[in-house]
Amino acid sequence: MAAIFANPGEIFGAFPSTPNLVNSRGLAEYTGLRASYELPLDGLSVQLWALTAAKLLASQLRDSGANVYRQIFSAGLIETYQHQTNFGPTLTFLPNKKISAVGATIFKLNNNKEGDSFDPVWVEIRN
Repeated sequence: MAAIFANPGEIFGAFPSTPNLVNSRGLAEYTGLRASYELPLDGLSVQLWALTAAKLLASQLRDSGANVYRQIFSAGLIETYQHQTNFGPTLTFLPNKKISAVGATIFKLNNNKEGDSFDPVWVEIRN
């Protein structure tokens, strides 16, 4: 996480992802998995990233067909663009040969007389 102090009582920060990026389908799927496998409540962000990776892997294996070869699997990953997993931001293949969420969750933590506020927003990076 990176943090920038703007004004007294204000802190801006960035996370790679937060659980608030899960959409309704992802939440329903996670709730079912949590009930079936008794997943713990702590480490939710890590669990969501693991589910995101598993969904991408399953999708690529399904698209590769019955005869999975390294070249076919790699070609499918390279073509990944705006892959939605429902557990976080969309995934895209980047030129430096990795799959990533292209953006960050930006938040402003404001400690003032009205009380603390925390409102994270996903910001996508565009070329």
